[in-house]
This record gives sequence, structure tokens and C-alpha cells, in this order.
Amino acid sequence: MKGNKLYTTKEMKPAAVEDAADIMSSYQKESTHTIQEKRGRYIVRDIEGKRLGVFFNKKDAEDFIK
Repeated sequence: MKGNKLYTTKEMKPAAVEDAADIMSSYQKESTHTIQEKRGRYIVRDIEGKRLGVFFNKKDAEDFIK
């Protein structure tokens, strides 16, 4: 088999495309904030880079976003 292929037949292609769409849609929902780990602290920032909060636990940072 040549190259890296996600599918080998034409029948499998639509399923691979649908899975990729599901992954991208879930990624876009969570892209409103970012969590950055730095020196044992978790910094929550919005899309523009403005710092919204600093937490010591990743769970606390995730709960803050929700």
C-alpha cells in the first residue's frame, strides 16, 4: 500500500469524512477559551488573549469555562 490512507475502498470514504466533521465540530465548540499550563498553574484566556483567571487545578480551570 502506498502512502498513508485513512480508507482503502470508496465505500469507506463517506464514513471517514463524517467522523472528521464530528471531530471538527466538537473542537470548534471549545475554542472560545484556552487553558495554558505554566509553572504548575493553569491560566484561562479568551480568544483575544486576555487573561480571565489563574487556577492551581486543571479541573477548576475547566469548570470556570463552563
